[in-house]
Amino acid sequence: MKKGSRNLFRQNSLLATKNVENDKKVPGTFFTPYLMTGFDRKCLHLAHETDADVEFTVEVDFIGDGTWKVYQKIAVPPRGYVHHEFPAGFSTHWIRVTADKDCRATAWFIYN
Repeated sequence: MKKGSRNLFRQNSLLATKNVENDKKVPGTFFTPYLMTGFDRKCLHLAHETDADVEFTVEVDFIGDGTWKVYQKIAVPPRGYVHHEFPAGFSTHWIRVTADKDCRATAWFIYN
């Protein structure tokens, strides 16, 4: 599994990108949870290399106590890509993603 994280400064605002690339996912296993506090705008990019639809479940831990709640289920078409913008003001402490099928997938979070 390749994991990456980097921070870039642009016009006095912090842009953070966090991604897990080409991670082999087995149903019920999660991508690494990521911190999601301290940023105004947040988005998630999902992609996979499977020849079938894959449903990703996005879970959040609002206060950082290990209590996970389903935020949303996002369907991605075969060998597809979906971009999700979180609503303005959305805030949670941690976020994680899992897939409903065995697949090679990428979940990429961008915050600023």
